[in-house]
Amino acid sequence: MADSSEWEPLMQKITAKLSSTLTQLHEIWKEIGYNHEVRSIYSKQVFDHIEDLLGDMVSESKLKKETILVNVKDLMDQIGVLTKELGTNITNAGYENLSLKEVEEALRADLQNLQYCKTQRVTHLKKLLAKEKTLCKVLGTQPINIEEKLPSDEELKSFELYLEKQEGEKCRLEAIFNEQRRAIVRMMDDLGTSPSSSFQHIVYEDDENYVFSNSNMNKLRELREELEHKVNSAKEHVEDIRQKLIALWKYLNEPEHICQSFLSSYEGYSVATINALTTELERFGQSMGFM
Repeated sequence: MADSSEWEPLMQKITAKLSSTLTQLHEIWKEIGYNHEVRSIYSKQVFDHIEDLLGDMVSESKLKKETILVNVKDLMDQIGVLTKELGTNITNAGYENLSLKEVEEALRADLQNLQYCKTQRVTHLKKLLAKEKTLCKVLGTQPINIEEKLPSDEELKSFELYLEKQEGEKCRLEAIFNEQRRAIVRMMDDLGTSPSSSFQHIVYEDDENYVFSNSNMNKLRELREELEHKVNSAKEHVEDIRQKLIALWKYLNEPEHICQSFLSSYEGYSVATINALTTELERFGQSMGFM
């Protein structure tokens, strides 16, 4: 309850003003010539006006109080939803010593802090989800659906660590891909062959759409092994033809500089080299009646 001494100066001032005003009114009414009965009626009207005014002020103040109480309840409800959503707690200790207006202001500040925390967490989550989407596309994996509800700070940290591991896995697979691709491109170029499938085109052209999935990495390894086998076979085949040509030239006493010039023109083991050596062997063979 308010200290009565707080109101004493105001009450004295109001009493003095009311007494002075009533005295002035009565003097005026007498001068006008109103009798006692009329002056009593007017005095009653003065009292009614004052009572209505004070009543209106009390009603207005009660309405303000009710509005603050409604605001306090609404703020507490919003805080309750956010604290549950964020997985945090807010203590109301000390609020019992505050006025309703101070409680409203304190709750509004608490709500703003919680809303800021939620905004920060949602922003962080969106960044992590964008990173996850990129990694899933590159690695050919599925998202873990962490956004079904607003994650806690601990869950976000765990999600961030998971993405860091995924990023590390992406770098590891990317390094393997680059090493495998360099070997594959070199062997295809050496063999003089072109990509014959969409997968080979993606690898050969270093297409950004390559996905580091288990399936693709296995296909990449198999492609390299297949090309290594082709290279070995081509080398053996070329060496066999070369030896046959050298023996044939030697038999025919072909000038050595002509033979060396021809062999120098067709080094390696590409398709073009194999075709040229084969054609040369067939030409000499036909000329001798071997073919």
